[in-house]
Amino acid sequence: MELRDQVVVVTGGGSGIGRALAERFAAEGAHGVAVVDHDAAAARAVAERIGGMAIVAELTRESEVRRVVAEAVGRYGPIDLYCSNAGIVEPVGGYDVPDEGWQEHWNIHVMAHVWAARCLVPEMARRGRGYLLNTASACAPPWSRPHWSLRSTTARSAGPCARAGEPSSRRRSPTSS
Repeated sequence: MELRDQVVVVTGGGSGIGRALAERFAAEGAHGVAVVDHDAAAARAVAERIGGMAIVAELTRESEVRRVVAEAVGRYGPIDLYCSNAGIVEPVGGYDVPDEGWQEHWNIHVMAHVWAARCLVPEMARRGRGYLLNTASACAPPWSRPHWSLRSTTARSAGPCARAGEPSSRRRSPTSS
């Protein structure tokens, strides 16, 4: 993807991989980069450094994902690349983790990607362009594997429009590896 003059949103952009993505997209000449993080100071620091905008959000609720999209579109215009990179580690454990902890993991590691797709794919399809980039960790402990669900959910949430411009010789079913 050519990033020059594109509008990019990076969740989890205040640190780690998200920060590196935001910095690279800005260096590649993106028109605007929205740095989204639950840590306000971190989001602001990265946004100031790259000339982007900071958005503070808790992406464990669909309303927050929609708000992030609305704010980024309001400032820069239609989103060309949405990098769904936010993630959490805590709470750690297994069967002893309370339901609320499991739900929080599920919401940030799976549902936030689904909510972003619901919000963005119809407009991207109308424009005939746009990308969703979902980050999932291969380092997750065996008891916490929402990224396996993410892979399947990503393929299904974008549906046929995700593969519409891809040559049929390169298409794979959403369940193939």
